Amino acid sequence: MAKVQPIDGQLGSLLAEWMITISLVLLLISIALPIVTTPSRYTLNGATQEVVYMLKKVQLWSMLGHKSNGKGRMLFILHKDSYTIEEDANHHTVNISLPPNIENTRSMTIISFSALGLPYDGTEIVLTDRESGEKNRIWVSVQTGRIRWEEVH
Repeated sequence: MAKVQPIDGQLGSLLAEWMITISLVLLLISIALPIVTTPSRYTLNGATQEVVYMLKKVQLWSMLGHKSNGKGRMLFILHKDSYTIEEDANHHTVNISLPPNIENTRSMTIISFSALGLPYDGTEIVLTDRESGEKNRIWVSVQTGRIRWEEVH
């Protein structure tokens, strides 16, 4: 009787298929793991980006005068769990709440800008997630008016 010998090409392709399958599963796990384990970081970063965007908007409005007569000075007021954008001339205000569990470390921070886009007062904000304790710091450069943020470890 003749012995049946396996063809080397079939065993090699089966091994390659298993290696590809395992590597794809590991890749999917590595992508999904940070999303599952740190949703609070994404919430905090989203809230931080929103606050930075609104600060830049207030800065731009202050530089442009917001009104054609140039008297529309804007204020950004960050409370413990919300923020307010206030126009001095007409006392028009907009209140926006921060996401749940995200708060300002101070009870209130007021930031206003000159016509050159430079801050008059408060130049640092720290937002924190009450549940995880993670923090982000936003600061406004006194010399350039540049608004930046970073994660605090």
